[in-house]
Amino acid sequence: MAKDFGICAPPEYLTTTPPASDVEYIPLLTRNLTNQIYYGDGDPAVIRVESPRGSRGETWYYLTVTSNDAPDAFPILRSRDLRSWEPRGFIFPRSQNPGWAANGENRSDYWAPEIHECGPEFLAYFVARERTTGELCIGVAKSLRPDGPFLPQSDPLLKSDRIDPHVFAKNDGELYLYWKEDSNGIWPQMLSDLVFAEPRLANELFGTPEQQRTATFISTLAPWTVALDPMERFFVYQPLLQVATADFVQFRKRLGSISEGPYSFAARERARDILTRVVTTVYVQKFDPISKTLVGTASKVLENDQRWEAHVVEGMWVTEQR
Repeated sequence: MAKDFGICAPPEYLTTTPPASDVEYIPLLTRNLTNQIYYGDGDPAVIRVESPRGSRGETWYYLTVTSNDAPDAFPILRSRDLRSWEPRGFIFPRSQNPGWAANGENRSDYWAPEIHECGPEFLAYFVARERTTGELCIGVAKSLRPDGPFLPQSDPLLKSDRIDPHVFAKNDGELYLYWKEDSNGIWPQMLSDLVFAEPRLANELFGTPEQQRTATFISTLAPWTVALDPMERFFVYQPLLQVATADFVQFRKRLGSISEGPYSFAARERARDILTRVVTTVYVQKFDPISKTLVGTASKVLENDQRWEAHVVEGMWVTEQR
């Protein structure tokens, strides 16, 4: 389509030269260890467990990973040396998923799990879609062992498109939950709707004819795209997202001009809404492991305010430095 219609080709199809690097790395997991794992080992999170219950005083590392819409959610792998791994089941084996979460092929999205040892329990934090609204939510499940069985809470811990939960434990035992507002998963559709409603704005928002054609083409698909499943919509909007983030600073300035310029009231309002969404924000809040609830108020700790961060910051990990 890029060749026939002059729209932007996805970056992964362009010929590029990878930067030189002398960083050494060792491939560890290059194949699925069981046919119940469908999608590899994305978003890995590892916990070191000293003398886990039921063992003979050994130290083990437990790894859990994203599983997307596989029937068995969140594989658990175990290792003694962080090199050789063996499967140890799943946080949520099939038919044992949280009751609030969407399940099934092309419906469920189980992402970004972490397991943490919290006093006498192991807590698993994870992302899944709410089965009625389709929103991404953060949930928590508990177990007496790092390899389960895990019992999920009856309701999500956080709703309304929050993702990438990460827990930081202070030396005194206090727990803090970090998460990200998933606004970058929302505003591409809002941008598509804006250009669909007022096609002339494609020329105002994007700098090159190729980018303008791409935005016009993707927005023309809007009536069809909105009927797709969430992850299908995500991939349809990728070309639009890529042209918007090619020079994100300038794109935001142009969007701001529309929000305040001589345009229709609807266009200005939509542009303002998009401007509030293009900022992705990371929050933190104290977590009570006894009640499994958040305590106090959330604090903003990070947002994409640097040019190199473009449209998104996510996947945080916090360590204490001394």
